[in-house]
Amino acid sequence: MIRALCLNPIIDRTYYIDDYQVGKKFMEIPSVCSAGGKGVNSARVMAQMGEPCVLYAFVGGATGQMIVQDMESYGVEGVYFETRGETRTAIDIIDARNGRETEIVEPGEEITKEEEQAFFDRLEEDLRPGDIVICSGIRMPGMELSVFGELARLAERKGALCALDVDSKYFASSFPAKYFYAKPNLTELKRAFGIQGELTDKDMPALAKKVAELGVETFMISQGGQGSLLFTGEGIFKARIPKVNAVNTIGSGDSTVAGFCIGRARGLSVLECARLAMACGISNAMHSQVGFVEKDQVEELMERVTIEAFEG
Repeated sequence: MIRALCLNPIIDRTYYIDDYQVGKKFMEIPSVCSAGGKGVNSARVMAQMGEPCVLYAFVGGATGQMIVQDMESYGVEGVYFETRGETRTAIDIIDARNGRETEIVEPGEEITKEEEQAFFDRLEEDLRPGDIVICSGIRMPGMELSVFGELARLAERKGALCALDVDSKYFASSFPAKYFYAKPNLTELKRAFGIQGELTDKDMPALAKKVAELGVETFMISQGGQGSLLFTGEGIFKARIPKVNAVNTIGSGDSTVAGFCIGRARGLSVLECARLAMACGISNAMHSQVGFVEKDQVEELMERVTIEAFEG
């Protein structure tokens, strides 16, 4: 079973306003409202791909119920922990004409140590050997920065595998722990290892060694439309993706994580997991909805993703 952890989910309210200006009033602007958070998006993708998944999340109030209802509409099983306040919201203002985005994000409701322990206890009770746990997103206020590392160590004790896809603020604090897969970006890695300046292709083998020593078996670094670099125990590979009409890339990273974990759950090779991961990310980018893929489209895109040895 894949168990997606989204400790602090969110309701995104997006407004599309061309030529947005601070201090100016904009009337009768409709919003696009969606349930979000990395784990929520990944769980939605897995449901669309026909892969069983359980979502674990803290939710509260009317906005929390929106998260629950969204997951139920996709058939995602949920284990929810009630908070005293509302699930956080974010306001996104997209100025497409000028290529600008303004975002205002709430922190979420602070939880107690007892509430956090109840979460750990339930996850420990549910975990089975061979399960896949996805540690993603951000913590709830009141939790330590190291919470994802603690969750990964819990998974290891129970014989489960753990994937890491957290906000850069938490990456370095998520170790020591073992992860079969991680999706950091270069900024996170440079901060974790105190690297100054730009990284070149020649730096990649040394970088891969550093990440492996942290406890990561396989990791991917996105290069946008150029594809991704895949770092494995067998070497470094370049995954190239087909050119498509990208509508909205938000959620593509979460879809990529979902795809890789689906591949692992189905016993695919590392390279085939990467191919499926990239196809899920591309499919998401081809739709306006966040964390949305089409199964048939993903299967077709997989055939168009190429993976070759990286020449650094």
